Amino acid sequence: MSKKLYKYMGPDILEISFARDGYVGFKCSLPEDYNDPYELFLSIDRNLDPELLAFYQESIGEMPQFPTTCFSQSPVVVPMWAHYAHTSSGFVVEIDEEQLKKCFDDISIADVSYIDRPNEEITPSLQRAFMTCKPRHTFFLHKTIMASAYFSKQTCWSYERERRVVVPKNFIEDVNGNMIFFVPVECVSAIISGAKAKLEYPDKAKQLAGRIDCRVFQSSIGKSYPNKYMLDESGCVFVFDGAEIVEASKTCQTCKEPLLEAAEDDEEHNCSWCSVNESHRQHAAENNPYRMLNELGMLEKHLQGMEDIYRGKS
Repeated sequence: MSKKLYKYMGPDILEISFARDGYVGFKCSLPEDYNDPYELFLSIDRNLDPELLAFYQESIGEMPQFPTTCFSQSPVVVPMWAHYAHTSSGFVVEIDEEQLKKCFDDISIADVSYIDRPNEEITPSLQRAFMTCKPRHTFFLHKTIMASAYFSKQTCWSYERERRVVVPKNFIEDVNGNMIFFVPVECVSAIISGAKAKLEYPDKAKQLAGRIDCRVFQSSIGKSYPNKYMLDESGCVFVFDGAEIVEASKTCQTCKEPLLEAAEDDEEHNCSWCSVNESHRQHAAENNPYRMLNELGMLEKHLQGMEDIYRGKS
């Protein structure tokens, strides 16, 4: 099974990304321009002698700056939909990693490690390079720093489930001052519209998917299912199983949401909300104390009294 990469983007970015016929373009940045200013420094023990820290800083300054584009390992990360896809009104583009590597065998792809402690490999390498001043030791130090700088972040970013692609500069084009990595559309395996996307945007996604021959989904937010799920053009329900987008094994016969494991033994195959019937509602209404107080004309007075108690006035 080939790994998948997921690029979150705003609603207006989809057409721009696919503007070049036969390609999708992804914006890249250099390590020195990362949105987390601590990434180049979090890997080192800050309690080292100033001479070693100065040598480390000098080594960072000499570190090659390769364009990097960032993906997620999942298409259902709620904060990612909020931050990078305009509160679920944008898109996620799914990339087949194996196909991407076939097209660009010189790229480097790896998961980001989320750490708050120093990288244990850097300090001995730094000390060795500092003490010997030998070129080969400095080379090994730079390699260790590069691996850590390109593929590590603080744990506060762990929700992103980031997987990075480091791209040689010969694969990059300058487009209006932006570094763009153009990837053949054969690498695109799916386009997912956000749950809150305006009607015209999912339509554009369907047209685009038809043109480049990939799957297309509409993301949805349910009442019972805890994660986002997806619908294809025929209305079939899909979920992300942690590795790929797969068809849901069972769905609610009423609302069509995926069923949780605990609900799969339900004979009627209804989700918890759709299992609520008129008898349940009637029983709830009959046992609602606020309804009783309201019928006696005492609800407003009761609420005010409880507010006073809650605020410590009585």
